[in-house]
Amino acid sequence: MKEKKENQNPSIKILVGYHKPAELLKDDILTPIHLGRALATEASKDGNISKDDYKWMCENMIGDDTGDNISYLNRCLNELTGIYWAWKNYDKLGNPDYIGFMHYRRHFIFDNNFTNSLQLNGDGYSYIININKQYFEYIGFEKYINLIKQYDVILPKLFNCNQVIEKPHTFTTCKDFLCLWNGNQLSAYKLFIFIITHLDRYKMYSSLVNEIDQNTVYYPYNMFIMKKDIFFKYCNFLFEVVFLLNDILGYDVSKRDVWTRRELAWVSEYISTLFFYTVKHKYETDIGMINFNNVFKVNNKTNDSENFYSAVKVVQNHLSYKIGKAIINAKTFKLKFLLPLTLLKIIKHHRLEYQIYSCLIELNPGLKRYSLESYSDYEEALKIKNYFSYKLGNLIIKHPFTFIFRLPQILRRYKQ
Repeated sequence: MKEKKENQNPSIKILVGYHKPAELLKDDILTPIHLGRALATEASKDGNISKDDYKWMCENMIGDDTGDNISYLNRCLNELTGIYWAWKNYDKLGNPDYIGFMHYRRHFIFDNNFTNSLQLNGDGYSYIININKQYFEYIGFEKYINLIKQYDVILPKLFNCNQVIEKPHTFTTCKDFLCLWNGNQLSAYKLFIFIITHLDRYKMYSSLVNEIDQNTVYYPYNMFIMKKDIFFKYCNFLFEVVFLLNDILGYDVSKRDVWTRRELAWVSEYISTLFFYTVKHKYETDIGMINFNNVFKVNNKTNDSENFYSAVKVVQNHLSYKIGKAIINAKTFKLKFLLPLTLLKIIKHHRLEYQIYSCLIELNPGLKRYSLESYSDYEEALKIKNYFSYKLGNLIIKHPFTFIFRLPQILRRYKQ
């Protein structure tokens, strides 16, 4: 690999998240990504998209449903499915020095003179913009590369909940704001605070989380531009916490309507804020929001939550399944070589999930999961438990030191 010359500009890729057709932002830096492509035929908060719209999105942008992905979780995690895809498929973006994320209707604006000429949005924070040729000149990232490379992270300016122009009362905390404006759902937020303050692995964040819990400011929208190494640290922290929340609350959250089902995504903004507080060398800038007149109608009859969490999902969360799947998927030399570390990581994460789940059950027995038999897809779950991969994982858990001697018995059974 050729070394980058000292005076050469760093490579930058900024993902622009879309879940429906809109003005296409695409150049050497801006990379549009279709969020939730695995669920494209199902309704989002803005309703359904047509076959022609879906075709247009497939032709003009990458999807978050290739390689290692969580596209199927998009209705609950929103833009996080695109951020996760970038993390796990970084080489497909050209391995850039800087990586960013913004939304199709929310953009970074670095020109203060331009924002001074704009009208504030109803949130009292972002600026209303109209797409035209002049606007593209203002948000052209190429002329701001020198600014970007001076910092570790570029972020939106801190949002104060009390900036909202039309609010029923003065907010005292972010929790108060989240509760009122996002559907009166606080289970994920409370669990997030509980995890950070009670688990030793997050001790370095415990004092910082109080700044979020006791104040009214945070970094909104999960928007950023950051150095590659910091991005990987950010994703490791963000998704470890988000997946813990989803493993514990995912079933209940999936049963909600299309709006309040997004609670985990909303709370992820506070998780991101917590990480960004630890970054010292950062730059904050304004956010512009496109003025849309046409809004998709929501099809309230569409309910994909029934199949979102099920007996199959429960079984796939069993340690036996995770271990067996990891072993079966280790087909290359590299994956086989790293397999011991992979299994240790899986076991460690699973134990952490169980520790949190046990604490929650003690606090609230009503959170205990249903038995497999109570799910409509119980028979499908039984089939998975009879897979060779599941049996292999279960054998290793029960007999970690002697499983190799018992393996032929399982193999004979599957050869019959």
